[in-house]
Amino acid sequence: QVCCPAASPPPTEAIRYGLSAAMMHAAAVAGGPLASVAGTATGVAYGAFKYNRMNYLYDQAQRFTRYTQGYSFAIEQTGQYREDIHDLTELTVSKQDLFHCLGVIFVVITFQLIMAGRLGVHGPIMPGWLLGLHYGNACIACMYLILSMWLSLHASARAKAGSVTMLTRSVRLPIPTPQQLDKAREVGNSFEKVRMTDMFRIPFVIPAPKEVVVTDSTEAAETEKGKSKGASAGKPSAKKIRASDRRMPKWFQDEGSELYSGTPGAGATALPEHFDLYRGLQEEWWAHDVYARIALLYFFSHWLQACGLYTQCHAFGELRAIWVAWAASIVFTAAHYCILKVDICSEPQGRPYHAPVEKIAPFITMICCLGMSFEYSIIEPSSGMKTIIYVLAWICYGIQLAWAIRLYDLAEPRQQPEPEDLPGLAWWPKEWFLPPSFCHALYLVGAPKKLQPGQTCLTQEMKMSRGAAPAVPVQQPRPSQPQLFPWKIFRGALFVMLSVWFLMTIGRIAEQANGERYFLKQEGRMMRWPSHMQPWMTPWTRLGSRNEWAHTGGSDRRLQEEDELRRKVVGTAERLIAALANLPDSLENSEKPEVPVAAPVLQHVGWPSMQEPQLLACDGQGQLAALTRARAGASVRLSTATNATDAASAKTLAKHFELQGIDGLGELLGATLGSTGLVLLTSSGSLAECSGRPREGRWSCSQLSALPLASQRLRLGVAARQAMGRLRAAIVFEEEDSIALFETAEDGEWQPTGEVELPFPSRSVSSFSMQSKGESVLISTTDGRVLELALEDAKQQRPGRRTAGALGLEWRAACSLGDGRMAHLAAGSEGDVALEPLLFTSARA
Repeated sequence: QVCCPAASPPPTEAIRYGLSAAMMHAAAVAGGPLASVAGTATGVAYGAFKYNRMNYLYDQAQRFTRYTQGYSFAIEQTGQYREDIHDLTELTVSKQDLFHCLGVIFVVITFQLIMAGRLGVHGPIMPGWLLGLHYGNACIACMYLILSMWLSLHASARAKAGSVTMLTRSVRLPIPTPQQLDKAREVGNSFEKVRMTDMFRIPFVIPAPKEVVVTDSTEAAETEKGKSKGASAGKPSAKKIRASDRRMPKWFQDEGSELYSGTPGAGATALPEHFDLYRGLQEEWWAHDVYARIALLYFFSHWLQACGLYTQCHAFGELRAIWVAWAASIVFTAAHYCILKVDICSEPQGRPYHAPVEKIAPFITMICCLGMSFEYSIIEPSSGMKTIIYVLAWICYGIQLAWAIRLYDLAEPRQQPEPEDLPGLAWWPKEWFLPPSFCHALYLVGAPKKLQPGQTCLTQEMKMSRGAAPAVPVQQPRPSQPQLFPWKIFRGALFVMLSVWFLMTIGRIAEQANGERYFLKQEGRMMRWPSHMQPWMTPWTRLGSRNEWAHTGGSDRRLQEEDELRRKVVGTAERLIAALANLPDSLENSEKPEVPVAAPVLQHVGWPSMQEPQLLACDGQGQLAALTRARAGASVRLSTATNATDAASAKTLAKHFELQGIDGLGELLGATLGSTGLVLLTSSGSLAECSGRPREGRWSCSQLSALPLASQRLRLGVAARQAMGRLRAAIVFEEEDSIALFETAEDGEWQPTGEVELPFPSRSVSSFSMQSKGESVLISTTDGRVLELALEDAKQQRPGRRTAGALGLEWRAACSLGDGRMAHLAAGSEGDVALEPLLFTSARA
């Protein structure tokens, strides 16, 4: 049997041992001196045998317990290793996801800066030199933003894929196999295989074995000693008790060779394999991480510059607000300077291009503001003033070109010395080529190359052979060169930026030599300087002619008095009104051909007492549910009568039912009856579905996911389940006259899908209904009209018509019966007494 712990011999064993010794001693006394000696020796040998066998069984039980406990510790440590993979990956993924979100937001803002905020619409065009700086910075900012988004997208995806690869293939829990467990255990009869000296060792006569107490310092010292002697795998080390001493039992010495004859070269202080493997995987995305961060900085640098210049164009060209322009320029300049100061660190001298242009680049906005102050000032234009403005403009272009060259120099990767691995600081291996000016702001953490003092790897220790010197792990990362493909892409963007500014510089030279804007047609324009004195020409007008007024009514339209053009338009409108004054009366009195419409058929329905239905829901096959807003209703099976005579002779009895399970959801707004049941929508935006049909006057309902309305309330609404199982809803909010459309996505979340304006005020609508599959919405009005809105094409509407006999009735709801028929719910009154609800059927208009 398998051995188990036995700290002390059982009482029966002790009694048996005592009796046996006594019997042997008695036999020895009775048999003489020789027999006495033999009996005594036999008794001593038997006692030693029993003692050593009990020790053996106890040691084997402790051996198995220690083996399994060691694996338990290793499993816990491997769980920590898996957390290492998660933490290292999350550092990259969280950063890149943040960069990507920022990019999505700022793409819209940047395009607004370029397109929607176009300049020269409300007034004379701005100076060409300023527009060149503004649009150059805005478009380059957009380029870097898109590049940052794409690099961050790849970095996040690659890091996540690498993490999954490690967790599913390499960093697995060290679960012992059945073969290993069988090897670790020993059966009781294995005691027969031990040495005779261990089997009959007499306690206290033969000295007990001396066990070496190993500490971390002792183990490290002996390891270094073994390495210095060139100890090979499997060679006994100094701390191991030699077998020739016969001091330790053989089964204890065999434990090392049987349980620890694992992978040679591994050791307790060796680096865990997952760190080396993960460092190899980081080669796939570290460069994407680095240049996504740098591209984001370059974007903000150009974006802040463009924002400052756009503010000047708006303040000077349209608002004529000089102090607003200066104040805004100071704010953008300060923000630009601060972000460059935080992200760009100083580097050692000796670089080929080490001009610190980042210290003066933010002040381009201030220099431009000074030039625009002269450009739009009340000072009389002169050649000297023009020269001063052009000198300021060339200073800005020179700094911008130098800044573009400096940006290339800052982003160029170079091999860096490996930093010291200190807690709380970023660290990367020397194999990574990084831009030295951004090393402190990249926040990279690579997988370590060594363990911290006092740390051990149980997994490596379990693989260790007794006495083997620690070496490199068996699993090694794949050899690879530094992944600089992102730098090549980023370098292409830098070349584009340099090309743009060189082109703008050459263009400014050509403009000054040839004259401002002389390369384009200038029909009807008088060329004057400064540029804001140019008369403004629109591309076209209503009259098909060009003039100096902006298409919005003039450059300073808010301050203008009524001009001649406006008086002309007003006079034309007055004459048109006089000519068309009698047109409405003529149209009203004109005879129109009537379209033959079938008269509605009154269905004789026996309604439950004390019930006032307000809503209708039809399944398209003649089954109808009339509902109150207080969670009650009646089901009706309509006859197929198509004329009043047949309908009068066929009376239908409505069956009352109560809706259960929707208490506290608010009053009902709409319902849709389908083959699977009834879908309800309440005023709070909550939805419920009542499966099947009512049973014994009760219809059980279950709540569905509510619409995302926040704190808004609904006035009208209806919902239905489509053929694919998704929900669709059409709602109208309080105090609004448009229909908002929602549908559920694959994950069950509501998503807005469109909005349609009502052709009449929402207060004139009594209720909504949907076809059984939600193909269209029927809009019922209080005067008897029904408008069908096809949801597959919200622009397609079928015109409604007034139901014949609508006078004197309150029309409440309508629904589609199928085959081109519709059901209408109405109610009449005699004085203050309400009459029984009326149900009509008619052909659809």
